[in-house]
Amino acid sequence: HVVADVVGYMLSGQDPLTRKGRVVPLSSPYRAFDTREAQWGGVALGPGMAEDWSFSAFATSVAIGAEAVGNQLAVIGNLTSASVTRQYASVPVQSFLTAYPANGGRPLSSNLNTAEGPAIPNMAILMYGTDATVTVYNLFGYAHYLFDASAVVMND
Repeated sequence: HVVADVVGYMLSGQDPLTRKGRVVPLSSPYRAFDTREAQWGGVALGPGMAEDWSFSAFATSVAIGAEAVGNQLAVIGNLTSASVTRQYASVPVQSFLTAYPANGGRPLSSNLNTAEGPAIPNMAILMYGTDATVTVYNLFGYAHYLFDASAVVMND
């Protein structure tokens, strides 16, 4: 039995004059949000719930030297489950987080499988939706999570 999570692929024959799909690494990781912290709400995402995160300020701040890198279609980084707590005290919880473009349909795959216990990180490519916004969905329990950006994917 084999399970493979595909996070990206390369296409041949692309226009060399476009930057679309090119990855621009950040000089250091950037904490985009952490739901445990008051500045990002400080509230765990409940069972069967979804919430939106705007990356518009982040996307416009990414620069090489003094020059903005330009239009982006995604951000790459670590999506980390900081904690998952039970919905019902006597029932252990296992869940998953799915991040997807805002205003789009939720895909059937997850970005991160979660469980009670230590933090669980996973590399994720978060595609932007309307206004560089990403939606995060949690299946079961109450999930605190964070995202550390390490690169952006160009769209022009």
